[in-house]
Amino acid sequence: MKRVIIVHGWAGNPTSNWFPWLKSELEVRGVKVLDLTMPDSKHPIQNVWIDYLNENIKDVDEDTFFVGHSLGGISILRYLEGLPEDTRVGGIVLVASFALPVGYSYPDGFCQSDVDFIKIKKIISDRVVMIHSDNDKYVLNETGRHLHKNLGGKFVIIHRGGHLTSDDGYIEFPEVLEALGSLGV
Repeated sequence: MKRVIIVHGWAGNPTSNWFPWLKSELEVRGVKVLDLTMPDSKHPIQNVWIDYLNENIKDVDEDTFFVGHSLGGISILRYLEGLPEDTRVGGIVLVASFALPVGYSYPDGFCQSDVDFIKIKKIISDRVVMIHSDNDKYVLNETGRHLHKNLGGKFVIIHRGGHLTSDDGYIEFPEVLEALGSLGV
């Protein structure tokens, strides 16, 4: 059975933005969804978040897919780089995500060391879709392109989408569902 793990971002939760819509759409298709409530999301700490992911995500395999928004994206990358090198996952969708400092204290704490892109690419087998906006004031488009340069996969630009949150009008987000479909979900 296909399984999708949704990881929200800074100050988020599973009931915010387009996450409930995505969960509902996937469940209707028979996909198991794990939408985690990350600890103390207004004051996130990398090792606490990664420990939480390790405690809650078991038996990762090629039927396991990840969706991360903003800080959720770098959290997924940090989680993946901690897995055994012979692990394989079905793919990842990173929305408004980053692996470089973005100028805010909590998210930048997740970028204190370089991401092990070589190891992550082995784990995801280049099965990645990145979705960014051309006017995100928090995660610049160039930051998303840095991810694309290092991970490969597909890079999707949403025109004038902001940070791709409910504040920007994203209660539903068909492009994320399409991205998962392109990865085999």
